[in-house]
Amino acid sequence: MPVHGLTTSSQFRAISVPAERRWRATLLATLAGALVFFIFEASKSAIFPSLTIWQSHNITIAFGSMIAGGAAWFAMVRQASMLQTLAAEEALRERLEIRQRALEESE
Repeated sequence: MPVHGLTTSSQFRAISVPAERRWRATLLATLAGALVFFIFEASKSAIFPSLTIWQSHNITIAFGSMIAGGAAWFAMVRQASMLQTLAAEEALRERLEIRQRALEESE
């Protein structure tokens, strides 16, 4: 049975990303995040050497929050796009099945 007019769970499993690819993507994202924060912290210390520890923490928290918000927005936009594609494909498949049944019945 379709979920909210989209696809069944077995159809979602058929399009899922292989575990090895997920691990690589996760590792790459983790390493990229660590590199970005390393560069950010080094730059912050070089540009503002007189910051107190709490000022430094507040700047890091603000920067990290913006990065996390941007990443979440990107992920949600991409997921919405994929779900929209799935819904359109499901609707097309249903229309084609109806036409096929009508053709089979007319023969």
